[in-house]
Amino acid sequence: MTKFVAIKIHYDHRKSLTPYLKYSKVPTPEEYQEYLNLFHDEGIGGAGFHECLNFAIREHENTKIYLPPTCIPNSKYMDEDFVFFSFTYKHDKEMPSSIIGVHAATKIHSIGKEPLLRDDIEPIEGAEPFYYHAEAPSDFITLFTPAIEYDYREGLFTPIYKSWGNGLRYINEDHATNIINTVLKEAQKRRPNASISEEIIISREIRTLESIQKKYGLTSDDELLINKG
Repeated sequence: MTKFVAIKIHYDHRKSLTPYLKYSKVPTPEEYQEYLNLFHDEGIGGAGFHECLNFAIREHENTKIYLPPTCIPNSKYMDEDFVFFSFTYKHDKEMPSSIIGVHAATKIHSIGKEPLLRDDIEPIEGAEPFYYHAEAPSDFITLFTPAIEYDYREGLFTPIYKSWGNGLRYINEDHATNIINTVLKEAQKRRPNASISEEIIISREIRTLESIQKKYGLTSDDELLINKG
């Protein structure tokens, strides 16, 4: 059974990366420290920039995904198929209250909350090693460029909450449909006027979103599905 999940991560603050390359490269020691300086006082998320490679997409390879400590699914669901939507925090300094990407067809590999050590990248001097919890195939992963804004009080992209906090939230098929349809329509509107390089990126995003739609049956009429649950 598929679980649709909203998780919260900090936006990739690195100015050296264009929006479609966020979370795709190992940070320099300076960038790593900048991240810690931005977020260490908030007491939320992990103690390091582990999600920096969550969208390091390589063709025909699975992408390793780091899940913040508060965003790891219940152990009874570990064998399920997951679709993770990455949300930013309401008070994120770089991009507040936004949905920035999706990992579909995701499988959890960690045992409980214990992460797995990444052996495919060199550690950064003075920083803790990089870890991951799950993997997803490249054909079912994309950043949303641009990201879309969310309001957890509306019931469109999540159930209605008075407050959210820091942890994961299980959403339903209607919420997932609304997210995918909204991002897909935005991408389709941008493509006709895009540059050649932008068109390549947008076309891949559209193909990925359509693949997710087809795999999970996330289609609807033009109007967004209003879900109060």
